[in-house]
Amino acid sequence: MLGGAGFGEIAIEPTRFHVVGKSAASEAEHAGALGPSGRLLDEKEADAATRRAVVTETEAAFAAQFGRDGEIRLPGTFFLLRARRST
Repeated sequence: MLGGAGFGEIAIEPTRFHVVGKSAASEAEHAGALGPSGRLLDEKEADAATRRAVVTETEAAFAAQFGRDGEIRLPGTFFLLRARRST
């Protein structure tokens, strides 16, 4: 897309990071409200019981995978794109 829009010298740099949270429960609440699952729940107009079930399942998954030592560290990646517009 950038090339088609007249940009050159395009570089994409993935950067890995961790979201550090207080607990699996708090991160599950955030994911259910703000993350992709929250957006899907909004799109599908999910009722309160469905939302609670998704948050509960997410909390269990986070706790099983990441909930060690009272802290949760969720891996993430963002992509830094650089390009120069040809003049």
